[in-house]
Amino acid sequence: MMDYPGKYKIILLTIFFILLIISCIKPVYPAEMFLQHSFTLVMSVFLIIVTRKNSLSDRAFTLIVIFLLLHAVGARWIYSNVPYDEWFKFIAGATITELFNTTRNHYDRFVHLMSGLLMSGLRMSGRPTISTRGTPARLKSISE
Repeated sequence: MMDYPGKYKIILLTIFFILLIISCIKPVYPAEMFLQHSFTLVMSVFLIIVTRKNSLSDRAFTLIVIFLLLHAVGARWIYSNVPYDEWFKFIAGATITELFNTTRNHYDRFVHLMSGLLMSGLRMSGRPTISTRGTPARLKSISE
């Protein structure tokens, strides 16, 4: 079997699209969900282009896919209705709402936090991640 550049990205992109399609099955708010997914679809086109050109590092590609998956979960339940409390209770036996004595669904804040953390991972990589017109663009690390 021959290993070729971009194989990892193709596998990850395939998994992403499968999970994206699953997230669209029987949505809670269908009209709003498709509006929420518009960003995901635009970024999906970007990921396909990047995969074909292999112009993004595997690490950067993975971080972007993780963010888009978090966004897809939020889009499925329109952020404020993501049932993370039920998921956490299944795993830990208590809800996040009980642990932090809150009533608001904070999934949107979680995704904002993760976008900052994931994108800082891109910035701190300090190696070429995106190439434009054949010239690699460098993201400066914080230490520079």
